[in-house]
Amino acid sequence: MRASPLRSDSLRPLSRRERLVVAAGVAVLLAAAGATYGVLPGLQRWQARERIIAANRDRATRLDALVSGEDELRRAAADERDAGRRVMALLTVGGTPPLAAASLQVLLRQYAQQAGVQLDRVDVAGQPTPDSSGLLALPMTVQGQGDIYGLVGLLDRVQHGGRLLVVDEMAVRRTLVQSSDRLLTWTLRAHGLYPTSPAGR
Repeated sequence: MRASPLRSDSLRPLSRRERLVVAAGVAVLLAAAGATYGVLPGLQRWQARERIIAANRDRATRLDALVSGEDELRRAAADERDAGRRVMALLTVGGTPPLAAASLQVLLRQYAQQAGVQLDRVDVAGQPTPDSSGLLALPMTVQGQGDIYGLVGLLDRVQHGGRLLVVDEMAVRRTLVQSSDRLLTWTLRAHGLYPTSPAGR
């Protein structure tokens, strides 16, 4: 009984060239498997670690900048608080807007006395209105008489006095009286600012 040629061919030893082809194929398969299961996961882990390191380095840089600028930030915050306190000290004080308006009336009469002018009318009974800054504007109308020096003195005290007063409108006219102390009559419309929060009162 003769053996099949196919069976005898499969049992014969491989030639050198065939062994090289098989070896190359096995090497390619092993290289592909190594890349898939060894190199690529390792590369992905390395890239993830590099991203984490870069993020930590960036975070550390920002923290260093904050720490190095801490004194400057503290100074800036203290300056802001001081400026806020100075502004609050200039606002009109009183338990209610009418009481604050009454204190403005007293203040304006003091200013007029110091400036040497006569006040004929001080009207602070207007309706408080919200200001663009979030405060309440307390309107007032002041009419008086005096010479130019007295008027300038009054305006100087209004501008640089202990309370913040905003001049909205002023009308000045010369009177017919020819005395040295009654040359001008004037009307001044202004408003004081009143805090809406209880902390500022």
